[in-house]
Amino acid sequence: MLDGESVNSVLTFSSFWFCLSKTRMKMWMRGAPQNTNISLSTKGINIMNTKLQSRILAAVLMLASTSVSLQPSFAASNNVSKTVYATPASSSVDYNTVWNQIYALLKAGNGEEALKIANQAVDTEPNSPVPYVMKAFVMYSSKADCKSILTQLNKAIALKADYSDALYLRGLVFEDMNDLQSAGADFDACIALNNHDLDAINESLSVKCALKDWNGMLSVLSIEFANNQVDGMAYFARAYAEFQLGQTSAAIADFKQAQTMFVAANDTKDAQAVAQILQQLQAV
Repeated sequence: MLDGESVNSVLTFSSFWFCLSKTRMKMWMRGAPQNTNISLSTKGINIMNTKLQSRILAAVLMLASTSVSLQPSFAASNNVSKTVYATPASSSVDYNTVWNQIYALLKAGNGEEALKIANQAVDTEPNSPVPYVMKAFVMYSSKADCKSILTQLNKAIALKADYSDALYLRGLVFEDMNDLQSAGADFDACIALNNHDLDAINESLSVKCALKDWNGMLSVLSIEFANNQVDGMAYFARAYAEFQLGQTSAAIADFKQAQTMFVAANDTKDAQAVAQILQQLQAV
């Protein structure tokens, strides 16, 4: 029989798996930022930072979970409503065309030329927030200095405070800088703008998990449960936060629901992992 400390150790191990699975291998972007009819996933551009690569390697060594997907989170969230920042009628820049050019250049590995196009858009439309996000995206994909990327995103947000994709990307940059409080604030701002924004919800949960903000996790999860169709991983996340807050009975109930949903989804490895946790929790 395991004592409470042993169970907590098992769940600490599991939380690493949870944070990796919930962020779904964080690959920016989540569709075309404030744009129509463009999905970065179809362009095949997967941008992953070094910090996440090391996390993934560690997670693979610790637990081979089939729930970790190589698909960008936005591509799995087709039911999410996208905020569209359309090209203003008076604009001299066709943002759809510019985004397509940038994507094609990045896919070809020509970040320098992509940056030139983004800079041209900034010069042409300095009072529009979109070119600054374009430039920030190119810089982020090229692993530029985080502070320089923030400068561009802050300009975009100063022009349009509710520009969710600018807030989302800034949150990712803050994460890379290990400024988790600021990252969480930006992801939460995205959620406030759109409670169906699963990308922001997942990132907010990951940040709050790292900060051990269990009540914050439950608050975000309450939004996810109330407004979206949830999966086994959402129940797993809620169970983990409940356990950390000493709500053992509620945690066991949610772990059981997570296990049921994993089984229904033919996710055998994750179902077995949760079964192991339940066995040890119920033995205390």
